[in-house]
Amino acid sequence: MSFIGIFGKKFEEERLEASMLDSFSSDLESDTERIRRKLIKRAGDRPQETLVLLLRNYEGGDERVKRSIIGTLAELAQDRSVMAMILEEMVHPSRSVRKAVQSFLGEHIGPHAAIYASLYEQTMLMVAMSKRKDVPVEDLVSLSELTKETLMEGEVMEAVRDIGFCLDHAKHRYRSSEQLKDYLSDFLKLAPDLSRMGVYSSSIEEPLRKAMKASRNRSFDETKEIIEERKKEAELRRDLGSIVLKIKSAVNSRPVLDMEALTDEDREELSTLRGLNESVGTLLSGNRRTKAIAVLHEYIDGFLRGYEVTLRPKLDAGDQGAAATLYAIGLTCVKLASYLLPLTAEKAYLEAFRDLEGTASVQAVVLPDAITGS
Repeated sequence: MSFIGIFGKKFEEERLEASMLDSFSSDLESDTERIRRKLIKRAGDRPQETLVLLLRNYEGGDERVKRSIIGTLAELAQDRSVMAMILEEMVHPSRSVRKAVQSFLGEHIGPHAAIYASLYEQTMLMVAMSKRKDVPVEDLVSLSELTKETLMEGEVMEAVRDIGFCLDHAKHRYRSSEQLKDYLSDFLKLAPDLSRMGVYSSSIEEPLRKAMKASRNRSFDETKEIIEERKKEAELRRDLGSIVLKIKSAVNSRPVLDMEALTDEDREELSTLRGLNESVGTLLSGNRRTKAIAVLHEYIDGFLRGYEVTLRPKLDAGDQGAAATLYAIGLTCVKLASYLLPLTAEKAYLEAFRDLEGTASVQAVVLPDAITGS
């Protein structure tokens, strides 16, 4: 971009910022609404710039302006991609923007979300320091990224716990690396004297240098299990989202599960579903949550991959047995997920099943005997 282009863009930004502050502080609701709609429209083309503009003025001192900014950010954050962009600003170069993100998350999600943002900022600072010292932290970076997904799914305490884990381990690795470096450096200084004294008969410098290199390249396994678990959780969340879409597009009223009216294929599917219910229940009673998540994901993934060939044609033909089978599969999967990802499952239930079931929460849903085997 030319110098004139850059100058013009900056001038446009400054004019918009001045107009925003003037309109948001106005007593006239029409002024506030006009600039708010303008900002939301602009965010469609330039979301990151618009978000930073709002966050930069979050703590300007005028409560009326702050409330309008919070409302605008909250409306924009309904779009998951925009919410992800807001979380990216947790490590913005400007401290005021970082603090604004923490404050907004506290207002929009709850106080623990603000704690999460603070811990994330500290973690990324430790990561940057560690990378400069060649301390391996890539696994912690991967887990930190997964915590954003966890937070956006509403599992706030889990996100706080995981980012706290990342911060603790980043600090520990950094301190351990520095201590080892100091120890080996001191030992290297003593090496010539030790060799002359006959304590070490050959050159000691090279083995110690190899030890320092090995310490930088060592692998850490303490994050492997938790990263795999979070990935499986993310996969299950996507599965539930797909199930919800299938139910909403194919089922308008609660189907009656009449076993006599079902085809052999439908009954076989329900038999598999009954086995899934038993397997997940057994795994949960044995405190094997990660395996239960994997089993449920594998079932849904397999069902979704075969959906277009097996159920979709029958649903398009108005087959009520197929509709009942789809509904039973969806409800059972959401019910089982409620023991594993309660907030995600509740959200899925409210979106696709509550109006049809007439029950306020997935926790109160009782699965049909054909599924439970009762």
